[in-house]
Amino acid sequence: MTSQRWLAVVIHRHQPRQEVVLLGVPRGIALCPSFSAATLIAGLVVAEVNHLLAHAVVGVRLRSLASGMQRVEESLLEASASGDWTGCDPNACMVPVDSTDELGQVTTSFNRLVAGLSTSIGRTPGVGRAGGSDVG
Repeated sequence: MTSQRWLAVVIHRHQPRQEVVLLGVPRGIALCPSFSAATLIAGLVVAEVNHLLAHAVVGVRLRSLASGMQRVEESLLEASASGDWTGCDPNACMVPVDSTDELGQVTTSFNRLVAGLSTSIGRTPGVGRAGGSDVG
């Protein structure tokens, strides 16, 4: 007998019986419509709990990040309109970093962008002082 034939015989001998339990639930119960409805409802409950937890944890952090970015946007728009860039220094425009995960990395990158913009504005002639002119 070849090894392939022997393997086929072994697999055939160990096939599951029809009354096998599916995930600990007998087949008759698992195929019952009320059991299917109960598992569907349980899945929806778990999904909603996950949604609420994600909204509570991540939502708070995203709102904090968004409000900090809006504050910076308002400062930049005001400075662009008035020509007075003294109120838009990096310390005033930084968004607090509260983690090292992806949101913390986004916040850190945003703060670097603000610092780079501040450095760029400070090196540009005619920008960076009240009144908008470096000419004496």
